[in-house]
Amino acid sequence: VGSEWPVLRLLSPEGTTKRPSPVPVQRTKGTGTNESQLKPSLDALQAGGVAWWSSRGYETKRLLPLAPIDIEGILDCVPNKTSCGGDNRDAAYFSDPVAYFTLPNDASAFLLVVGVNHNVTGKATYGNVVVETAPKDKGVFNMTCNGLVGVDSRSFGGTALPFTAKDHDKLYAVHVSRSCAELKEKASPDADVHCLQVDCGPLTPNCNSLRVVTRAYLEVATTTGPAYNELVWPRVVEFTTQSHAAS
Repeated sequence: VGSEWPVLRLLSPEGTTKRPSPVPVQRTKGTGTNESQLKPSLDALQAGGVAWWSSRGYETKRLLPLAPIDIEGILDCVPNKTSCGGDNRDAAYFSDPVAYFTLPNDASAFLLVVGVNHNVTGKATYGNVVVETAPKDKGVFNMTCNGLVGVDSRSFGGTALPFTAKDHDKLYAVHVSRSCAELKEKASPDADVHCLQVDCGPLTPNCNSLRVVTRAYLEVATTTGPAYNELVWPRVVEFTTQSHAAS
């Protein structure tokens, strides 16, 4: 009634033989085909982004290659009777467990996330880029929730073109800033850069500890997450102005 929900606990009769469901058989990941031919193109995109922003007064503070998050043992929670909360095998997850970023509330520093659009290569059906606070329960910023500047795999197209022409339709380049309007103004009129606005507030107080995560969901051929060794891994470039670096 109202906001109250009944909780029912169902018990089997005493003496009934327990028949727990077995752990599901895990689908095999990987098809034998990979994206290695796109690594030089991603290298060119990264170099192009660094050169483009360098010509506008920014310098590279840090280059962070993202690495796989190991979730292969996620279902061990079933036989071990432990918490099953967390990610699952339907996706490939990339991040860095110890690298965090601090962004000022202007465009004097920002992040550029570059990677392969795995949907175009057939290695995924959907992908996105997420910026989380640490600890994660303090708030999550998700590009797919920001209609004006949000970028997921349905709209990665064209985001790499300002920085490279080579395979730009198979790549993405997304900026992360606490002042996207100012960053877009600095890029104009040469390019309309795609930018995720990170707004800090009562629910997201830890904007001095931001983490980037990318995901690639469900390879069509295997109906499970793609194999890490068949993907080209994404990267994050942290930019700053000389004045901000000195402060």
